[in-house]
Amino acid sequence: MGFDKINDSGYRQRKRRKKREVDMGEVVNAIFYILRAGCSWRMMPDDLPACLTVYSYFRRWERKGVWQKIYTVLRSLPAGSTT
Repeated sequence: MGFDKINDSGYRQRKRRKKREVDMGEVVNAIFYILRAGCSWRMMPDDLPACLTVYSYFRRWERKGVWQKIYTVLRSLPAGSTT
């Protein structure tokens, strides 16, 4: 889907002091689940990370413009491209 393009888009990651307790891939999957299903945050399945954790990352990334950057990168890919 172009995640390698997004990871290489120049987004600078800060140095972590402690290990994350949540898998970021699962956080992204949970956000996509909410967007696809159109349900409320609290109705997420139990096999995804906690709803407040996912919502916090979603809002943080929204404030920092991460979603707009992802959209811009994906928009620049050729039509029908999966890599």
